[in-house]
Amino acid sequence: MYVACPSCKALYKIELVHLRAAGGQLHCGACKTRFNASAAVFEDPQQALAYEYPPQVGEAEAQAIDELVHRALDQVPGPQEEESGSTAGETDLVDDILSAQGAEPPPERVSIQADVDFSAWPPVTEFPATAPAAPPPEADEFHQAYLLQHAVGGAGRTNWGMIATALLLVALLVAQYIWGDRYHLAQFAQWRPALDMFCKPLDCDLPLRRDPGQIEITEREIVRHPYIADALLVNATFVNNADFPQAYPLFQISFSDVSGAPVAARRFRPAEYLAVPAAMDNGMAPGEQVHAVLEIIDPGERAVSFQFEFL
Repeated sequence: MYVACPSCKALYKIELVHLRAAGGQLHCGACKTRFNASAAVFEDPQQALAYEYPPQVGEAEAQAIDELVHRALDQVPGPQEEESGSTAGETDLVDDILSAQGAEPPPERVSIQADVDFSAWPPVTEFPATAPAAPPPEADEFHQAYLLQHAVGGAGRTNWGMIATALLLVALLVAQYIWGDRYHLAQFAQWRPALDMFCKPLDCDLPLRRDPGQIEITEREIVRHPYIADALLVNATFVNNADFPQAYPLFQISFSDVSGAPVAARRFRPAEYLAVPAAMDNGMAPGEQVHAVLEIIDPGERAVSFQFEFL
């Protein structure tokens, strides 16, 4: 809302709530004129500048004007309403104020959007609830036909593309797991044929199976070394009883005292006990016998027994 000083025509933007708080009395900051702006508030700044203030009125007329002003201010919109100009009710009340003063109402009022700050105004305005309009019958029939069409058309429809993509992703995940854990899985008899089939087209390597429990010692002997003092000569023969080739095992020799407490132990790698170490890459064939001859240091008189183990 806009109001102009009657003396210097200085234009001011003002809120009705502020005007009400001041009782309609304003003080021009330019010419220091005090005037009553209760009936000089317009939405259009040009109307405020063109407005001619009436001469002073009597006390009864002033009370009637004040009453009309208060009625207008009581209808000030709250913060939840749109930031637009005054409502039609406020326009009518302003016209009543002008009629009470004997002035003609402005010929037309151009609505402009006011720059109003309602940040300090409590949300008191309420809007009445209105029931939504019922859709026309033809709209409801169209909606039902649409639902029926999609229900019938989509009931037997299967998205084979998504199913194929999901199966492909699952297969890739399984293949990645097998590739990363193939050395461990290769030790299980139930997985070995599938892994051989998996690695054949990919040209990937698989370790030889290991089953030390199927390696049997057929001959064993430990004697003093005929040429070296404080040394022992070990002779051992073992055979692969498995029906598959397996890797050569670690060969462990341990000594114990009369109470069974360990005294000494030594482990030998295949390269140490094989006569031809290069042959260990092919592993022990089913039924193959291996003869090992080893030289070890004499563990002393406490060692009264020995054990052979395959790891």
